[in-house]
Amino acid sequence: MCPYEPKHIEGNTNLMSETYGAASELGKKTLIVCALEVETQGQLDDYEVLYTGVGKVNATYEMTKFLESWGSEFPFDLVINYGTAGSRKIKKKTLVDCTKFIQRDMDVTGLGFMRGE
Repeated sequence: MCPYEPKHIEGNTNLMSETYGAASELGKKTLIVCALEVETQGQLDDYEVLYTGVGKVNATYEMTKFLESWGSEFPFDLVINYGTAGSRKIKKKTLVDCTKFIQRDMDVTGLGFMRGE
């Protein structure tokens, strides 16, 4: 199990209930997707973990290869993206239920999108 308790800023604050989150997911086969081994700190040895390398491009490439290797027989019920997600505001070693995502490393304002979209 993850050594950190969730800290919720917004969104669902009922992650540990019987009908949502960890309690209802215990019987499912889970795949953890993470950039680097150092991020898991040996805490996820009970799960199958896919290490993708840093960044969205590496994560997308490695996850696509992994999905293709299974074809239509993907054996996992749940996939969890586990990692730092590059936050500058949230204290290290904090588990967060992400409810909003911002593309802060891209600028496509020239294509008509708002900064961060």
